[in-house]
Amino acid sequence: MPCFYTGSEVGDIRLNNEEQRRALSEVTEMLCEICKELEEADLLDHLPEKTLDWWKKHKKIDKKRKAEEVDYAKKAVLAQKQEIQRKEKELKDLISKLKKKK
Repeated sequence: MPCFYTGSEVGDIRLNNEEQRRALSEVTEMLCEICKELEEADLLDHLPEKTLDWWKKHKKIDKKRKAEEVDYAKKAVLAQKQEIQRKEKELKDLISKLKKKK
């Protein structure tokens, strides 16, 4: 059964790249939410094989993305800590110079 986001193949073809990206993300998010709910209710066996295959792949992709997000956040925190340390050193040096001028 062919299904189209806009209701027709011609309509889907007319979507620009940004519209296609948003539509794909929206549909993926909805399918992910549905699969999560079905998995929590132990009802995945009611899904077609094609959907189950997608779900398995999608969970791996999500796991990798989440790990990358954690890694990125850790690096960002480390960079902020280093910047704070640099600023603290600058401040101490400035205070030291000001004390010497007195």
